[in-house]
Amino acid sequence: MKMQVSIIKGFSLIELITVMVLISILGVVALGRMTGLSGYEVRGFFDDTVAALRYAQKLAISTGCDVQVALTSTSYQLLQQDSCSAGGFIRNVVKPIDRNSPYTNTAPAGITISSTPSTAAIIFSPQSVVSGIASDTTFTIDSYQFELYQNTGLINVAVP
Repeated sequence: MKMQVSIIKGFSLIELITVMVLISILGVVALGRMTGLSGYEVRGFFDDTVAALRYAQKLAISTGCDVQVALTSTSYQLLQQDSCSAGGFIRNVVKPIDRNSPYTNTAPAGITISSTPSTAAIIFSPQSVVSGIASDTTFTIDSYQFELYQNTGLINVAVP
C-alpha cells in the first residue's frame, strides 16, 4: 500500500504580510506624488509662457506686423494692431491649435510672473527687435527663469 502525501500550496503568513507592507509603502509614495501637483503646474505655466513669447516673435516675423505680449503678474495676452501699420493693439491673436480662442493664459493660484527690470508690455517687431523693455530682461516664474534679449528677440531659458 502506497501512502499518499498531499502537498499544500499557498503563501505563508510572512509572505502575505511582506507583500501587504510593500503595497502600503508604494501607495503612500504614489499618493504623495499625485497630490503635490503644484510643481507640475508651475513648470507647465512657465513652458506655456515661453512658448507664447516665441510664438509672438515668429508671428511678427511671418506677418510683417508687430505683436504685443501684455503681461501682468498673473497672466499674459497676445495682441496685434487693428491695422498692421497703425492703431492700438486691440486685435486678439488666436491660438494656433484651434484658430478660434484668444491666445491668453492665467497663472494657477499662487504663481506669479516677475521681471527684472519690470515690464508690462513686450512688442516684437518683424525685424526681431523687441520694444517695451529697456534692456535685456530676466523673467521669473517661481524658481524658473528665462531671459529676453532686446536686440535679437532671443529667449534663453535657464535650466534650473
